[in-house]
Amino acid sequence: MDVETSGAIEALRDEIGHLEQRLTAQIVRSEATLRSEMKEMRTELRGEMMAMRTELRVHAQMLNESVRDDIRIVAEGVAAIATRLDATSR
Repeated sequence: MDVETSGAIEALRDEIGHLEQRLTAQIVRSEATLRSEMKEMRTELRGEMMAMRTELRVHAQMLNESVRDDIRIVAEGVAAIATRLDATSR
């Protein structure tokens, strides 16, 4: 191998080494940024989920009360019909 080729190969090795170092540093920075963003997102999502949980609980309670009222109305109607049937059968 001649001196010129040898020098070119050595220069390429150096350049590849520098690129590797730069890419590694960039990857480390990107990783730190992503971890930070993910932590912020997690905190934000937890807050939203807690708010949704509260809203859903209130909505479920309203639905339960509505169903209880409907059941009460039906029970009163059944009781009225039963009373009429008892009165007519006597």
